Formats: sequence, structure tokens, C-alpha cells
Amino acid sequence: MVVLAVLLVERAPEGVAEAAVSATASAAPAGEGAESSEPPAQPRTRAGARKAAEASFEAYTVGDYGSFWDGWTAADQEIVSRKDYQRRFKLCPQGAQGIAWVIKKVLVSGNRAVVRAQRLILIEDYTFRYEGGEWRYKLRPEQREPYETKTINQIVAEAKESGNCG
Repeated sequence: MVVLAVLLVERAPEGVAEAAVSATASAAPAGEGAESSEPPAQPRTRAGARKAAEASFEAYTVGDYGSFWDGWTAADQEIVSRKDYQRRFKLCPQGAQGIAWVIKKVLVSGNRAVVRAQRLILIEDYTFRYEGGEWRYKLRPEQREPYETKTINQIVAEAKESGNCG
């Protein structure tokens, strides 16, 4: 079996971890140790991570919370059901719905991508994980915490009380 490996390293801006992109390709004939003859749904590249991030953020921007949830990591999907996540935004729409993100930079290291995105004046880094041939959005600890400790009704009541419903 012949294996080709390429490793590119780029210096990341301050505050963002150093990034490395690695890709491997096997020249083994189909059926001889090959896991699958079908290509992954998304390539494990910067371009693949960027495309996944754009689709994910677009779904959230337009209020398609089911599709946004569909793009989460498996571990994050376990903390709240798709139906409950959609219900949260039906009961308490986001105030910034319709305001799009602009992807500024994508850094990939193995199965992890850091996506720097801007929405109005907010610029933040978001993590995507490569799972099952796809880049999937990983919730931040502060995003997970409410779903792990409260009901959807409690989350909505707190958002309404603090004026965070659109």
C-alpha cells in the first residue's frame, strides 16, 4: 500500500492556536483494505470546513434552527432534542435574525477547525469537528450549560425577563 501525506503549517493570529492541515490518500485498490469507495460528504480541508460553517451560520441566520441543530456534533445533539431546540426559538425568536455572519478565517488541524466569523461588530472563533465525513458545529461550554441545567421553558423565561427575545 502506498500512502501520501502532506502537512502544511500556518502561523495563526494571536489568540488562535497554530493550525495544521493534513491529508492522506491511499492508493490501495478498491476492496483491498479500503473502508469505503464513496468520498466523504465534506472534504477534511479548509474549504470543506468553510463551506460547512457558511451553511451552518446561514441556517441560523434565516431561522432554520432544525438545520442548524442537524449540523451539531453528536455529543451536543444529545443534550437537547431538535424539537426542543426549535421550540426554544419559536417561543423566543432571536433579535439578530437575518443578520449574517461573514467568515474571516478558517484554520484546520486534524479533525478540528477554528472558524473566525463576524456578525456586525462581534468577531468570534467557533469550533467545528470532523465527524463521519462531515464538519459539525461544536457548542461552546457557555452554550451547552443552559441545556444541561435547565428546561427549555426556563431558558425562554430567563431570555424574556432579560429582554433577549426578538
